[in-house]
Amino acid sequence: MALSVRAEPEQGSERQWAARLILSDRWEDVAEALGVVHDGFVQAGYMPRMPSGRRMILPYLAEGTAFFVARRGERTVGAAALIPDSVFGLPADRGFVEEIDALRAEGRPILECGSLVVAAAWRRQSALIVAQLMAGAARVLAEHPEARVVVSVAPSAERFYGTLFGFRRIAEPRPLFGPPALLLETDNARVQENVSRGGTAPQRLLAELMDPARPHWLEDRRGGEPWPTGPVTELLAEQGCLEPLFGQLGALSRRLGWWPMPAPVLAADGAPIASVGRG
Repeated sequence: MALSVRAEPEQGSERQWAARLILSDRWEDVAEALGVVHDGFVQAGYMPRMPSGRRMILPYLAEGTAFFVARRGERTVGAAALIPDSVFGLPADRGFVEEIDALRAEGRPILECGSLVVAAAWRRQSALIVAQLMAGAARVLAEHPEARVVVSVAPSAERFYGTLFGFRRIAEPRPLFGPPALLLETDNARVQENVSRGGTAPQRLLAELMDPARPHWLEDRRGGEPWPTGPVTELLAEQGCLEPLFGQLGALSRRLGWWPMPAPVLAADGAPIASVGRG
């Protein structure tokens, strides 16, 4: 694993990593991340190219979803999302709903780190960029000490995630967006154990990524305004998400009480059906 690929340190500063990471729930950053994810999924054959150039799925609407945008200078080189379980479900439900339901039955909060993409031009540094994206997710996970986090990965990536973050396999390979994938799971205790162990080069890398408390390479921009209804609705409609959303709106309003309804979604005849947004 090419974990030692990195830029030269800046003079008189902390180490200059392969990328700077933006952690955000602000729409301008989220829209950028959705574009990177769309391009990566299209290149991998996971989805068709969309006119908007962005990927949108219902789990992204969960309260507390945070996106990571990795930048090198002015260029966006990668993205990922950390998604709490909610009435919208998790992306990995698509292939592993039985295993995730078993985790839900245990009563601990669940998050999924997914939609992880490294831009094609930066694949030579993909191991380090992925490590930075996952280290950012681990910092957010530390805010939820009782939570578990799941990730679906190609079988070839299992060792990388296990060595660096203590992920363990909880489901055997099965098709997900076509190619086979594994479902892995870890929690804050196992991540912190790997940070403190430091016995291997990947673990020492993780320790360096997780220290200091406010790293040079990570900017936390969470706390933005609710996502704008118009663009979100258009993306949901474009990608066939509205019909399942209508079936969940009633339960959502009863259970969460935060669903804003500032603008209508129109049926084919122009009649208002429901409203969508996030806040």
